[in-house]
Amino acid sequence: MQSPPSYIYIYYIISCIDYLREVFYWLTILFTFALETAVGDLFSEQLGLGYLLTEITVIIIIACVFLAWKFLKLDGILAF
Repeated sequence: MQSPPSYIYIYYIISCIDYLREVFYWLTILFTFALETAVGDLFSEQLGLGYLLTEITVIIIIACVFLAWKFLKLDGILAF
């Protein structure tokens, strides 16, 4: 069996050897998903913006963060 080329590097979550790093990773994932859902529900239902206007607002926020990361050199972890 032929091995993959040396320029292909695959990063597995299993490579998070440190326990605290893995805990931080999963807490970050859970927090961002929960926050995303809560903010989406707040905008669309409680503020009465509707789903389309909420989607447009979220796209604008993501674009602003991306542009700040790309051009203003915002820290990648902070941008996440």
